[in-house]
Amino acid sequence: MDRLSKRAFIAIAVTIAFVYFSQCFSALDLALYDFNFLLKKQEPIDERIVIVEWDESSIQMLDETTVSDDVLVALLEKLGNKPRIIGLDLYRDVPVFSPRISDEANLKAYKALQRIFAKTTNLVGIEKVIEPSIAPPSVLKERGLVAASDIPSDRDNAIRRAYINPQENAEGEPAGLPYLGTVLGYQYLAKEGWTASVGKNFALVLSKGKRSIDIEPIKNFAGIPPADPYGSNFLINWRKGQAVEKISIIDVVSGRFDPNLFEDKIVLIGNVSTSTADKHYLPIKRWADENLTCGVEIVAQVASSIISAAIERRNLLNPTPLILNLLILVIVSLGTILLVLRYSLVGQHRPSASIVFFQSLRWVIIASLCLILLNIILFFYGWWMPIANILFAAWFSCLTICYRYYFKKHTENERRLLLSLKDVQHSLGTPLGSLKSSNEKIEQFISILENKYGSSKETNIIHRKTNNIYRNIERLEKYKKRSEDYIYTSYTDKDNKVSLSSVDINNFAIAIARRCIESANTKSKIDLHTELDSSLVKAKVNVNVLEIVLENLLDNAVYAVAKKDNPIISIKTHLYQKKKKIEFCITNNGPKIPKSIQNKIFEPFISYSNSQGIGLYLVSEFLHLSNGKISVTSTEQETTFVFILPYDKIHSF
Repeated sequence: MDRLSKRAFIAIAVTIAFVYFSQCFSALDLALYDFNFLLKKQEPIDERIVIVEWDESSIQMLDETTVSDDVLVALLEKLGNKPRIIGLDLYRDVPVFSPRISDEANLKAYKALQRIFAKTTNLVGIEKVIEPSIAPPSVLKERGLVAASDIPSDRDNAIRRAYINPQENAEGEPAGLPYLGTVLGYQYLAKEGWTASVGKNFALVLSKGKRSIDIEPIKNFAGIPPADPYGSNFLINWRKGQAVEKISIIDVVSGRFDPNLFEDKIVLIGNVSTSTADKHYLPIKRWADENLTCGVEIVAQVASSIISAAIERRNLLNPTPLILNLLILVIVSLGTILLVLRYSLVGQHRPSASIVFFQSLRWVIIASLCLILLNIILFFYGWWMPIANILFAAWFSCLTICYRYYFKKHTENERRLLLSLKDVQHSLGTPLGSLKSSNEKIEQFISILENKYGSSKETNIIHRKTNNIYRNIERLEKYKKRSEDYIYTSYTDKDNKVSLSSVDINNFAIAIARRCIESANTKSKIDLHTELDSSLVKAKVNVNVLEIVLENLLDNAVYAVAKKDNPIISIKTHLYQKKKKIEFCITNNGPKIPKSIQNKIFEPFISYSNSQGIGLYLVSEFLHLSNGKISVTSTEQETTFVFILPYDKIHSF
């Protein structure tokens, strides 16, 4: 394994570990958790529970903002001993007077309520035990008929859990009052012969004969806030739709109800009014128009969840074990890495980076879909498996190894390019020297002939040809020098910064144009037109880039007009001082470039002649790396290439 591979694997391991233990994707896990409830079908109402609601109609009819002692006495008298158990989800630590009656009547009602509390055996009140605490009715407290009202909220303030006990002792054992919903669920089952005990890891074990259910405290749920100091809690398996039966307090007090409605049931008394009720976000209503639920409904859901699990074997929800989650994460991560490596090593053939990426992407997409499907299936069997970190591990491993493969292949290709350039540069030396020497000997021989026999048409042609050979040798020597510079900076790891040189832009452009025209083999003499910016005398520019661009464009222009009877090439320059840029326009009257080719002419291997289609691509890339740009327009009359090059700035290429 090379050093780059080791670094990639270490980076993957460290990043995945950091993401997992910092719970960076807990929000995604919670969204997937809530999505599973969205997939659940509607369930029938749990007829064992009835909520007697203090709602807006009760407020309007009784002209009270909160349930007074007078109304509560009337309600409890109407209920009598019919319910199996009554849960009073209203704080009653102080008297609550009604504005409808006198103070004397209110005091009388308060005393009557205390008498009901003292003699009723199936009534459970509430106390808020977590700060800021709220005391329970003292009479119920003395009789041990009080439960906790506290509800744990998740990181996003939604309610997905309920307490078994909101408090723990120093050893981490459940302590203090149990939660109201838990108490109501157990008290209902107690009448059915179920007993409660403490099981492994302080689980609440409800059993009847050989049948038992364990309500296990959870520690590794994504929604639990960091350093949560409070109690043992469990996940609520919400009943979708209307969970329980409901009736308004005013209807009960007025006697407008079925006499058997409360018979042998759990009756919950609570506030659901729009103005004063406690409201909470629930996962089953995450995508609903009305996504708030009253606290008394949460109590009903918790009690229903426990009773249904015991009697109807409806699943409780439990997170999958932490060790299993870690095992799946490791398997998926290693599996992804090994598959990507397998795709990148096919015998002696090393496929392109894009092929490896798309093959790996296919695996990651399939694995992700399988994980999501597994998550949904497990959820319907009562298990919640957090998969956000596992999905991240798969995608991050895939992208990291694919990038590592791309980088390695790119490095190998660059190495091959350097070696090829070095070979070309080394191999050009001898032929160029030999060609130059041969050309000089030809010149010497022609001079001897001219001295002896005089000049002739044939010797003049030979002179022109040898001069043309000299010019091309000079161009080849320039190319050789450029490759030497590139190879030197690449092998020595030096910054490839191209120094700017002061040059007379107009004369430089004209010189290159004449050199290209003189080297051409055209039907007629090329007419060179110039329109040069007089303010552009000297400028500090990237001379190498400018020369490469001008040579390519002018060579192409010469080739385009070679067969014309009146070939014309125009050069235009313009200085933009504010933008510190120079604009060059190279125009020729050659044939029109087809519109379909104009749009992609700067892409590699695209040509409107019989050339390789590399020159304009290189021109575009050099200009791009120098913060310049190039464009083309072509008509039946002329073709113009316009390029812009910054000056007085240092750029790398």
